Amino acid sequence: MIVSFAQRLVRTICPYCQENYNPPEKALVAFGITPSEAKNANFQHGKGCSQCKNTGYKGRTGVFEVLVNDEMIQDMIIKQRPSPEITRAALAAGKLKTLREDAAKKIIQGITTLEEAASAVMV
Repeated sequence: MIVSFAQRLVRTICPYCQENYNPPEKALVAFGITPSEAKNANFQHGKGCSQCKNTGYKGRTGVFEVLVNDEMIQDMIIKQRPSPEITRAALAAGKLKTLREDAAKKIIQGITTLEEAASAVMV
């Protein structure tokens, strides 16, 4: 099995000054976070402290995109299909986990903020 991946680094929320918050609903929609996911989420942000030099962030973590390059994907590449078509086919077949999906997962878990993830994955 061949796998392709992309990665971005995002800052992680400072564990010394993290606190709960409710991100804007429009931002949740942009990340594809559903109301049921938001209901059970642990949205956090850092208020800033001496440990993080008042940034609200301390450390970094990776956000990953993973594409399984199976026979179907390889065939589309050989036939020089347009990139958006390959992406749609890979998503439909469950062979692609996007940067946005992984970032949303880390936002829901309270590892990073919506704003930080957006700056790394929303182009």
